[in-house]
Amino acid sequence: MTKERSAKTSFSLPPALLTDLDDLTTKMGYRERSKTLQVAIRAFVDQSRIAGSLNAYATGTILVLFDHTKRSVEMITQFIHQFGTLVISTLHVHLPEPNYLYVMVVSGKIADIVELERHLRKLDGIIQLKVSYVMTEPYERRAGPS
Repeated sequence: MTKERSAKTSFSLPPALLTDLDDLTTKMGYRERSKTLQVAIRAFVDQSRIAGSLNAYATGTILVLFDHTKRSVEMITQFIHQFGTLVISTLHVHLPEPNYLYVMVVSGKIADIVELERHLRKLDGIIQLKVSYVMTEPYERRAGPS
């Protein structure tokens, strides 16, 4: 098996970001910045490919940190029911007041997950929202014969 050759490139980073990169490189146990950047860039490229495959299917999580004085768990649950079977499991966690963490496991067409994410971001009381998913099947395989 031959080793893949790497192309050299250069770019500029602000000093504070470079310091953060060097600290992370050390903490992650990498010997050089290049490895840290390769891991980060690969993750970015993979996520971009997934996001660009709206007709593919994915499974993942949506984490929602919200202020329960502005948005109740029940209201979010009712909202999620509008998306049918896309949300396959949920969990909510009581955090120090006034925060709650709502975890949704989603499975379905990426376009539908993105639509749910957009709607959740518009709700009052949402402090932070993170989405993470992996492609599970291309749309053509899941759709079956015509």
